[in-house]
Amino acid sequence: MQPKLKAIAILGVVLAAAAVRADDAVLGFISIDRGFTTRVELETIRHPDGRSFRIFGGSAGFAWSALAGTRVPPAEVRQLRIIMRLRMGSGAMFLSLQNARTGQWERIRAITLPTASLQFYISPLTANPGRFVGSGGKIRFRAESVGPATAFFDYLMIAVDR
Repeated sequence: MQPKLKAIAILGVVLAAAAVRADDAVLGFISIDRGFTTRVELETIRHPDGRSFRIFGGSAGFAWSALAGTRVPPAEVRQLRIIMRLRMGSGAMFLSLQNARTGQWERIRAITLPTASLQFYISPLTANPGRFVGSGGKIRFRAESVGPATAFFDYLMIAVDR
C-alpha cells in the first residue's frame, strides 16, 4: 500500500506543476516615444547580459514602449511578471502596462533613482492581470521618466503565468 500512496503523491505534484505554467511573452516591437538613444534593438533587451542601451531625456525626460505577445488567453492569465534590468544615471521613472479594455496606461511600479549598478526589478501582478492582455495576445509596456533623466537598460521579460 505504501508504493501506491507514493505514486499518487508524485502524480499530484506533477499535475499541480503542470497546472501553473509560465510562458514568456515574445517581444515584437520597441519604440522611443520621447527622448533619444544612440541605438536600441530588440535583441539588445532579450538577453540579461546583452549590450546596454542608454536613453537620454532632456527637460521632458524619456519614454519608451515595447509590444509583446502571448498565446495565453486573457481569461487564463493568473499572473504577469515584468522583469527588467536597468541602471539609472539620474532621475526617477514609472513602469506601466496598457489596460487592453480601456486603452489607459496603468502604473505598476515607481523606481526612485539613481542606482549605482545594473539591478533587476521584478513587478508581479496578480489582481486581474488578464486586463493587460489584448486581442491577439498583445501586451503593451512602457518605461517613462519623471522629468529629466538618463537610464541604461539591458533586459526586459514579461512572463505570463496560467
